[in-house]
Amino acid sequence: NPWRGVTVRGNDPRIRKARRPKRVWSWADMRAFAAACGDWQPAVRVLSDCGPRVSEMLALFQEDVDYDAGMLRIRRSLDLDGTILQGTKTTHGTDDEGRLVPVPEDLLEMLWAMPKRPDTPLLFPGESGRPKLLRNFYRDVWRPAQRRSGLDIRPHEMRHSWVTHLAAGGVDMADLAAMAGHTVETANGWYRHAK
Repeated sequence: NPWRGVTVRGNDPRIRKARRPKRVWSWADMRAFAAACGDWQPAVRVLSDCGPRVSEMLALFQEDVDYDAGMLRIRRSLDLDGTILQGTKTTHGTDDEGRLVPVPEDLLEMLWAMPKRPDTPLLFPGESGRPKLLRNFYRDVWRPAQRRSGLDIRPHEMRHSWVTHLAAGGVDMADLAAMAGHTVETANGWYRHAK
């Protein structure tokens, strides 16, 4: 091993990645990007219009959409190996009810129009009916949509944009933090940005 015995200073700038700039995308840009995702448009619209993490969106079940109330319950997340875990990113292993997020009317119609697969409870299954792995989602859906749309959107930027737009629209920060699954301090300090 040629690196055996080599020490690296803790303050060496080469070992730290520069922070990515926090970008807020418009609703129009996010919807144009979702349209470039083809059959996965409803899934990407859930990311932009409801604010879950990608791992939470891929773990949604058909039963998590309440079409009558216009709500989405987020209570599971997908591990890197494709295992569906109870709880969201911050609550793995706890037995909570998850969080409720309102779904815009046009997205509800899009979700209702999707063909339902009887072989899986998942709302957005992979081709085999099993959960689509995160790495395959990026490879098959996200990166091709970035090329087609010409927009360099990252999935988590949709979450940041969602919080920012709702806060700018006057949604109470306590309600917004509950929908995002964070404390008010975290939602304000980390997710909310100037438009």
